Amino acid sequence: MINKKLFVILLVGISVFSVFSHMKASTNSNTSNFGKISCNGCGSGGNIRSNQVNNPSNFQAWSAQIDAFVKGYGSAGPSGGKYGIDMCLNSSGVMWDGSCWNAIDSNGAGNIGSASGNISVQRDIGGTSNNFTYAVASFYVNDAEITPSMTVYGRQVSIEALSTTNSTVAIGQDFDITWDVRDTNSQTVLSWSGQVSCDLGGSPQYVAENGFSAGTTCTATGSGTADFTITASGYSGTGNITISRNISVSINPSYAALDFIVKNQNGTNISGATVNIDQNFGNGTTRTTDSNGFANFGVNKNVTVGWGVTASNCTAVGGSQAVGNSNVTVNVTMNCTAGGGGGGPPTPPQPAVGNIEVANCSVISGVAADPDDLNASVIVALFTDRNAYATPPGNYIPPYITANTLVTRTSPPWPYVINNKPYGFSFTVPDSLKDGITHPIYIHAVDLNGTGPNNAIAGSGTITINCLPNAVPTLDTPTAVSITSTSAILGATLRTSGYPSSIWARGTCWGVSPSLMPNCSVEGGTALGAYSHSRAGMPANTTIYYHGYATNPFGTGYSSIGTFQTLPSAVATLSASTPVYPGGSITVNFAGVSAPQERDWIGMYLKPKTMSNFDDWKYDYDCTKIPQPAPPPLNAKSSGTCTFIASSTPGTYNFRLWQQDEDDVQYAVSNDVDVLPTPITGQCGSANNKFYVSTQTSYGSDTQCLTGTSNNTAFPSAGGTVPWTCVGSNGGGDSPQCTASRAYAPNGTLTVTSATTVGPGASVDLDFNNINTPPSPTPQDWIGLYLKSAVFPSPEIDYIYTSSCSRPADTGITRSSGTCTNVFSMPSTPGVYHFRLYSEDLYNVLQATSNDVTVVPAPTLTFLANPASIASGGSSSLEWTVSDATSCTASGDWSGSKSATNGFHSQSTGALVSNKTYNLSCTGLGGTTSTSASVTVTGGTHTVTVRANPGPGGSVRSSEAPTPIIDTKDPTKCPSIPCIKDYSIGSSVVLRAIPASSYWKFDSWSGCDSFSGSTCNLNIDSSKIVDAVFKPRIFIYKEF
Repeated sequence: MINKKLFVILLVGISVFSVFSHMKASTNSNTSNFGKISCNGCGSGGNIRSNQVNNPSNFQAWSAQIDAFVKGYGSAGPSGGKYGIDMCLNSSGVMWDGSCWNAIDSNGAGNIGSASGNISVQRDIGGTSNNFTYAVASFYVNDAEITPSMTVYGRQVSIEALSTTNSTVAIGQDFDITWDVRDTNSQTVLSWSGQVSCDLGGSPQYVAENGFSAGTTCTATGSGTADFTITASGYSGTGNITISRNISVSINPSYAALDFIVKNQNGTNISGATVNIDQNFGNGTTRTTDSNGFANFGVNKNVTVGWGVTASNCTAVGGSQAVGNSNVTVNVTMNCTAGGGGGGPPTPPQPAVGNIEVANCSVISGVAADPDDLNASVIVALFTDRNAYATPPGNYIPPYITANTLVTRTSPPWPYVINNKPYGFSFTVPDSLKDGITHPIYIHAVDLNGTGPNNAIAGSGTITINCLPNAVPTLDTPTAVSITSTSAILGATLRTSGYPSSIWARGTCWGVSPSLMPNCSVEGGTALGAYSHSRAGMPANTTIYYHGYATNPFGTGYSSIGTFQTLPSAVATLSASTPVYPGGSITVNFAGVSAPQERDWIGMYLKPKTMSNFDDWKYDYDCTKIPQPAPPPLNAKSSGTCTFIASSTPGTYNFRLWQQDEDDVQYAVSNDVDVLPTPITGQCGSANNKFYVSTQTSYGSDTQCLTGTSNNTAFPSAGGTVPWTCVGSNGGGDSPQCTASRAYAPNGTLTVTSATTVGPGASVDLDFNNINTPPSPTPQDWIGLYLKSAVFPSPEIDYIYTSSCSRPADTGITRSSGTCTNVFSMPSTPGVYHFRLYSEDLYNVLQATSNDVTVVPAPTLTFLANPASIASGGSSSLEWTVSDATSCTASGDWSGSKSATNGFHSQSTGALVSNKTYNLSCTGLGGTTSTSASVTVTGGTHTVTVRANPGPGGSVRSSEAPTPIIDTKDPTKCPSIPCIKDYSIGSSVVLRAIPASSYWKFDSWSGCDSFSGSTCNLNIDSSKIVDAVFKPRIFIYKEF
């Protein structure tokens, strides 16, 4: 049999399918057939690709299904009759792009040999964020043929229904508006107009979506037409789309409401009763009572209407009713027997009861019975994820079955047993639930004879299953190490255990042919991860084929096939010189390579590194990294010597000799080579021979040792010297003695006697005293001006000599005390300064430091009119903030002295009818700062202040077109909350309250001139403060 492979890529356009249990106008499907794909004698195979199919219906991809007939032409075993299918949903039409999975693989169940049969597999995407345009499938066949078809399902947002119970009603008459919206992913809006009042509140309202029968009850409050519109957004093949539908109800003032309330003789409401009238007034002649026993008609005024009421197990009732100019209510009492309308008193039918006994990945079983009639049969239906009455409902798993004797439960005995036969049921868990997702299980039991309602039996919703798809284990590319002439260590990595997940065995197989690897052995472990074991009995100097395998209850999975060459019978040797220091030379000798190759190589490894994780390497034929071109082997060597440079990292290394640019065939391993740490000889650092000023208390950035470690880390005391030695390591010697000294502590004084808070350029007077050490004053003692934060050795800003109070020094005078006046001009840069007195034109003996002198800056001044623009007759506030000033003076359109105290000040302009300009100048030690502010007088406005309360509950938006001025949700419109905007006097503003989500609802307004529902109207005749109040919705869950 010819063993060839054929890959076929099939590309089809997608349409939409809803994964929920309902299927209406929002669902669609597209099926493509691709003919027979065969590799039975098919030559070299090839790649076939279908044409792209467009998607005119604009549906979003949701699910893809492959159906195929497969026939094998091989024999059962590793190569006979293989097939595989992979699928992707994406927006590119390219295989292995987007959401992809392996749909089915015959290797997972063993090859089919010459067998044949049908296969079918479906995969749901299940997410809501991906809009896919194509489905792509890849088919693999080997000695087999396959005839596939692909069906792609998708979904699209739809409004299935928008209806009313009455198309024409009387004033005061109730009517219902119901809707059915599918496949939305954002809020659905119901809006209406006309003279009606609905129980939802004011129009518009966010309403429930994805519901089967959502609705509202409305009452006509005046004549005319009421228009209702439902708007929904949701899925499509090109992203979200928005659709809408509307319906109208006519409110006829010539109509009156004819209401019926139907009860039994015990006063209990009868639901489901049929009410008929003998005339058709445009809305039909038949109604069914609701749970309150209520039904109504719209009829002409001033007529007499005949009527009749029927109900199950109740005596029919009839009569006539005169209708005048107003609405009329007819109260109907019916006589009912047991089981009808609650009369007699009837016993209501009981729902079927039962219990889920077993729920695992194989079976879901239990018991069910009819408490009304223990001889009656009961049908049982399986739902998953939600019960049958949820919105949307749960997923129904067909078919339903009849509870019978499939399950035997004896301990404890089930209470509903007929003739010793418990009424049991049993469902085999379908593959569609084996998806790795937790599914709540619901079992609904229904009386087969219809005498009781549908019921979710005990355990429904609380019992769950989580089952993985049946799959064989998966393994990574195999490994082979420690190869000799007759053995190797073989292994693989077990990545997944498949499902069922228990691993029965794992191991390796080897042979001398890729199609025959009969030498299989169990390794012994069952855990996930890498494993290996020693395999022997291999022929020398031979290509060995091998793979890993693992077996679970579903089948056996294999890794890919690896190969290696066993060594010749002769054994090579490798040796290296040791020990060595980092950077030193290592001599490596090799010998005994029986079949050398031109690219055999030697690697250097820090133990215990393995395989390709080497630190250095060289080809052994010339000890370089330059590959020798093929073909030689011109320079292949069986023995020789190479030199390596020791690594900079100390440690234990070895060398390994490998074959021909590979790292899986190893000739030999050398002895260990010890790379020892480099000897360190101590050397004095930058602190050696340093003379530190008396105020310094540490070495700072200086180091005691350049290399080695100091044996004395103390810093010199004032007037003292510290010696130390830098101690070497790793066999290195110590340094000579190192020393550092520190100057004597000062005892003189230096005082600024003039003002200590001054402006730039101010002169300073200084007194100095007790300058007498060491050992006495000199003509070159000097005083320097410093920024106080400057540290030694920062240079002085200016200096004078104490002998002359100027520069140069008076060499004939020495002074231990004295006064220097007007000797320094303070810098122009504001800051805190002081003076330092040093001895003998040097920096190493600081005699004294003065008190601080602060140079203040020119005054800082901000000045503005708030607001800068006012309506005629209005006023503004002149506001200024000042610091470092002694006085402020006004000019321009105001005058006089103003407050210069550090801080904020303000003054009203009074009423203004024209534009004004105000000037302000402030003066201090640092100079004068001046600025101005202007007020523009315009037409009048009022402010509108708006807030959503609470903020997370919703937002408020104004109605200006095309862009609203107010939008509390948009920070570009309302950068702060509350949102404050100016509007011209006499204008009007319309605001709308918008809930943040379906979990919030609008509650009320405050501050509106008038409002209707979520709309607020303002007349700008004064400033307005408006609050929109939101409240969280309360959701009630009810289990049927």
